[in-house]
Amino acid sequence: MPTTQIAPTSDPTLTKLLEVDSDLASQETQLTEQLEALQQKRKGLQTVIGIFAPGSEIAVSNTALPKVDHQNGSIAGAVEAVVEATEASETTPKRGKKMSSLSDKTKQKTTQTRAKGSRQTENWQQYMKREFGQASLPEAVSRVLQSYPNEALETPTIVNAIFTDKMPLELRNQARDRVSNVLSVGLKDNKWYRGKKGCYSASKTAAAASMA
Repeated sequence: MPTTQIAPTSDPTLTKLLEVDSDLASQETQLTEQLEALQQKRKGLQTVIGIFAPGSEIAVSNTALPKVDHQNGSIAGAVEAVVEATEASETTPKRGKKMSSLSDKTKQKTTQTRAKGSRQTENWQQYMKREFGQASLPEAVSRVLQSYPNEALETPTIVNAIFTDKMPLELRNQARDRVSNVLSVGLKDNKWYRGKKGCYSASKTAAAASMA
């Protein structure tokens, strides 16, 4: 391929441009030689494929190599296209399988994390009845006892008054233990009184009457 001759000139800018053009022409020549060598290798490969698997030769030959456009200087792009096409044909199936496997594992892990998180965040407090709103457990216990001033209530009755029927058994047992602790602490602070075994009342008279 003819190269651009750098003519003597006093303009440094023009001199620099001519030097760059000469370098590009040299690169173009090298790339052309590389592309021609690739084409020769591929022809030899197609011949071998035709010997072992005649049907495969047609599939390979249908994928034409890019043409070299000397005028537009697209040789570099042609070589890159050949390399990219070859790499894509070798790696795409494996990559697709790997991505699918990773996607399945990610979904499974996300589901397990969500399930685990929901179990951790679920507690007895979210099953408190609406009338208690954001009340603390000691406050809720006190309000229940004050609602029955003439009675001594058993611990399970107090638990049922505070929490909904939809509460799971495991959480209900936890809540019952908490209520029992609250009742013991409140008894020491004289917030309510103990009646017969396991019963409490906001009224000292009602508590004493339950033991009669």
